[in-house]
Amino acid sequence: MCESCIADGNYEVRYKSNVLIYPNGEVLWVPPAIYQSSCTIDVTYFPFDQQTCLMKFGSWTFNGDQVSLALYNEKNFVDLSDYWKSGTWDIVEIPRRESDGSDSLFMTPEAYKATEAVEFIAEHLRNEDEYIQVRDVCEDWKYVAMVIDRLQLYIFFAVTTAGTIGILMDAPHIFEYVDQDTIIDLYRGK
Repeated sequence: MCESCIADGNYEVRYKSNVLIYPNGEVLWVPPAIYQSSCTIDVTYFPFDQQTCLMKFGSWTFNGDQVSLALYNEKNFVDLSDYWKSGTWDIVEIPRRESDGSDSLFMTPEAYKATEAVEFIAEHLRNEDEYIQVRDVCEDWKYVAMVIDRLQLYIFFAVTTAGTIGILMDAPHIFEYVDQDTIIDLYRGK
């Protein structure tokens, strides 16, 4: 089987993939590769957080009707014999599931591009609608804030003015009912 032949007449295999083809047509592919995944990290419950990184395997050139990947003999395991434990992270669980065919990975490239284009347009229309709604809400709250600000200003002026007028009106009569000689003698120590 020539996996990566070139068209110049040299039909030498350049990439030796570990593939077993059985008489019933079943193909066992054991990829000799290291797969790396990057994912967003949720540190809400740090240092007791758990991260989930998804990896999808499939063909980029054939759709799900042409290539169907399945777990080998329906065994539900991942070989971790070459896994080096990290001092920071540990693998807790390695769940696997087979696609139901609705995955975008198993679409034809044309269908995938069309789906991406529709999602892009829908997202931008949604963002524009959200921006308009946010702008309207901001304008409404700005008006409410101005009303509350003005109301607090009027209350401040009313309380300050009433207090000042009350003190000034009471000032001439404040010492009428106080015996000033007793207070002066009290402070002199008599």
